[in-house]
Amino acid sequence: MKKTNLFLAAVILSAGSYLSSCASTNEASTPSITTGSSVTRETIDWKGAVVNREPPVWVYDALASDYESLENGELAGKIKDKYYVVVSGSRVKKTDRDLKLLESSVSANYMVQIAQTLNNGVDQRFSGSLSTNEDTQKQLTATATEAKFTGFMKVGDYWLLQRVTDKKTDKTTENYTVVQVYACEKDLWQQQAAAYIQQLGLNTDSADLKKAGQMADEIAASLKPATSAAVYGDTDGVYFTAE
Repeated sequence: MKKTNLFLAAVILSAGSYLSSCASTNEASTPSITTGSSVTRETIDWKGAVVNREPPVWVYDALASDYESLENGELAGKIKDKYYVVVSGSRVKKTDRDLKLLESSVSANYMVQIAQTLNNGVDQRFSGSLSTNEDTQKQLTATATEAKFTGFMKVGDYWLLQRVTDKKTDKTTENYTVVQVYACEKDLWQQQAAAYIQQLGLNTDSADLKKAGQMADEIAASLKPATSAAVYGDTDGVYFTAE
């Protein structure tokens, strides 16, 4: 049986709260998604729509951060026994070039997004204390911007176009979302992750970052698959996020 439920995590910046949605359809066309009480999303185009091919299940699982389903689905053979990350981005459609621009942006910046998942992992280990410190947050952001990783292969690449309507403001936009999955051999990834975390502990006044650097191997070994999202262009304050 094909899985046609679309689970999406979205955050409305102005409200500061996360909204979840679910929709189902038996046809390969325009599922309607309601997010909260005022915002609806309708998928109006997607990769493969011209040949009447439904979006693969892994796309839904990736956007929902449903790693268990992702690891047992169509991508299982490509991510089994590997460390993988899901990266995505959104952009309002204004011209026919916006999809290509978004795809290029996500591909070009996926290493930054991978580094951001590392930053989040370290921050979670220290109960969020790093992200609440302005100086530490600046260092994390700067380090992520310069991050370089090797050994990752793109094993999934997809896009959706959704019509987003906010009933409260009576405003409708069409938003592209691109989602990609990158996988790397675990041993190679843990070596790189540990080196990155060690770098965070250098040249810093943060006691937590220094401690993180000393715990780099332990933290790297404990990292789980993660999702990182970015926004490219005006998205009306709506974007996909991981948690």
